[in-house]
Amino acid sequence: MREGDNLQPGDQATALLGVGLAKQLGIRKADLGLHDQFPGPPVVVMAATVTGQYNARNLFVTGFLETGQPEADTRLAFVPLTFAQSLLNTQSVDRIIVQLKNTEATKRAQQRLAEAFERAGLNLQVKTWEDLAVFRKQAVSLFDAIYRFIGMAIFILVFVSILEVMTMSLFERMREIGTIRAIGTNRTQVFGIFLSEGLLIGLIGGLIGLALGWSVGWLVNAVNIRYVPPNYSVEVPLRIRLILENAFVPYLTAVLSTLISTIYPALRAARVRVVEALRYV
Repeated sequence: MREGDNLQPGDQATALLGVGLAKQLGIRKADLGLHDQFPGPPVVVMAATVTGQYNARNLFVTGFLETGQPEADTRLAFVPLTFAQSLLNTQSVDRIIVQLKNTEATKRAQQRLAEAFERAGLNLQVKTWEDLAVFRKQAVSLFDAIYRFIGMAIFILVFVSILEVMTMSLFERMREIGTIRAIGTNRTQVFGIFLSEGLLIGLIGGLIGLALGWSVGWLVNAVNIRYVPPNYSVEVPLRIRLILENAFVPYLTAVLSTLISTIYPALRAARVRVVEALRYV
């Protein structure tokens, strides 16, 4: 609820309008409760009945509601069941929508409802929003495959790039390696030095990548790109959800690929003979 009075048991011709729809119809907060004879300002609702004929009914707006989705708020109206059945000229109900506070409880709620209907002898189907969103399921599968391919490509790219950089660094620092080996640094310590450098590159590079990705996501949201999804008739905004937990796997991938690509140059550096390293030009 945003403003006004909620629907009450026994209401026959009252409605809650989305804030966007109320604005389009020119209904303001000040209009609520102005009429002594009626619960709110009147509006006319038209719809096709189940037999295909057009029907029109008057109802009175008692309040406004806001879902947090502006596109839905421009098309949303809550009316009593008896009013909807009268408008559509039917006494049946084809579906009941149950809204949960926690999405993770969807499967559990589906199972409990199915068991309750079975015990009551009701032949009803219980479907989740995932079962009904066929296009979304296909889109998620497609994007998952794309993300896996991109992740593998990034892993290989980072691996090859860091391997080349660390190998070049090995040859450029050959005399330095010979010097520190000559003053008592053992092979394990040399290996640890190169491995630490690779780890540091991965940690810093991953943070820079996260910062750039976060900036791009914020920019896309700020531009407010809109599109019409399949099976929709209105535009919806393209939004990128910036969730910190989702950054863990990409960051870990960047660090691990850098660390793994450093192992070979670090082993070569640890195995260099002191005399050969000091003679290296």
